[in-house]
Amino acid sequence: MGDDRARAAVPLRQGQPLFRVGWFVDFFWYTLIQSYFLGLVIAAIITWLDRKAGARFHLVSGWPMWAMVPFFLVTHDFYIYNFHKLQHKVPLLWRTHEAHHSVKDVDWLAGSRSHVLEILINQTIEYAPIVILGAPPEMALIKA
Repeated sequence: MGDDRARAAVPLRQGQPLFRVGWFVDFFWYTLIQSYFLGLVIAAIITWLDRKAGARFHLVSGWPMWAMVPFFLVTHDFYIYNFHKLQHKVPLLWRTHEAHHSVKDVDWLAGSRSHVLEILINQTIEYAPIVILGAPPEMALIKA
């Protein structure tokens, strides 16, 4: 186990630079700026959907938080895994997903590189069930 932890702290490819070409753009644009502003847009979309729907299902409203966390983590992983597979198979979805694969040197930050439409679709669908199923707002923060 100790060897696994030590290996996780170093890159698979020896000599991989800490700050690769595109690191600054990925960190500041995709991770900080885009994520912040799209978070505001996604929150507005979910709020609008919640008001228009006019009815929540309250499926999880009475559940304790310790039960909601694994429920939403498992459903989230199921959704993300299957949606990711679709993005590789459906040409229209691939067009929004290919930005995620455009980085030449993959590192811990490369996963933040995403097209705006992919994030809007993905995270709206990802977080809307938390609201619609009646979980408290802090569930979104825990899951994030």
